[in-house]
Amino acid sequence: ESEQDVERIYTTISVEHVLPQTPNPESNWTKIFSDGERLFYTNKLCNLVLLSKNKNSQARNFDFETKKKKYIEGKATNLVRTLKLLSEKEWTPSILDRRQKEILDFFSKS
Repeated sequence: ESEQDVERIYTTISVEHVLPQTPNPESNWTKIFSDGERLFYTNKLCNLVLLSKNKNSQARNFDFETKKKKYIEGKATNLVRTLKLLSEKEWTPSILDRRQKEILDFFSKS
C-alpha cells in the first residue's frame, strides 16, 4: 500500500456513536439507558466504532437493530473491532461494561 492509499482510506472513516449522542426521546435508547447511563456511556470507547462516513450518516439515531442493518448493507468497514459488534444481539449497559473492559485489557497488554 502506498501512503496515498492509506491516506485515502482513513479520510473516509469517521467515529460512530452506537448509542447516539442525541437519541430521540421516544426511542428504545431512552428505555434501555437512563439519562445518567447515557451520559456515562455515550463517549466511552466501548460505544464508539469506526465506519465509513457514508455508513455513519446512514446509521443516524436509529435503534440498535436498524443501525446493525445499516452497518452491514454493502460493506461498512473491514475493521475487526467494528465488525465484532454485529454479533451483539442488543446494546445495553452490561454489554458496554464488557466491551469497555475488553478494550482496556487489550490496550494494557499492548
